[in-house]
Amino acid sequence: MEFSYEKFQQMLTLPEDAEADKIEAKVEHGVLNVCIPKKEKVDVQKAVKQIEIQ
Repeated sequence: MEFSYEKFQQMLTLPEDAEADKIEAKVEHGVLNVCIPKKEKVDVQKAVKQIEIQ
């Protein structure tokens, strides 16, 4: 049985909510798994701090 190894390259456009620094990829049993985590959504209502004006 012969095996051949070739280089594979593909470029993807990431969504805006992807955390590019935390992308992980691994090959298991000949299958490439790529994990692209999303940034946590900030609830604007909770992130806003109300300040009383006197």
